[in-house]
Amino acid sequence: GLKAVDEAGNVVGKVIAVENFGAGDLLEIRPVDGQDYYLPINDQYVPEINVEEGTVTTRPFELG
Repeated sequence: GLKAVDEAGNVVGKVIAVENFGAGDLLEIRPVDGQDYYLPINDQYVPEINVEEGTVTTRPFELG
């Protein structure tokens, strides 16, 4: 239920689950617009988790 925010502090969605399918922990994000997606929980994609503020800072996952 934590808010997912970008590095500028803009709300991009919310965390709806933490999953592990065998290759590491993933956050399932429900964006403001669009389809749910997963981000690996590591410094590259999730640089900060602030439980006190109720936010998770995320960086976009780019394909290619």
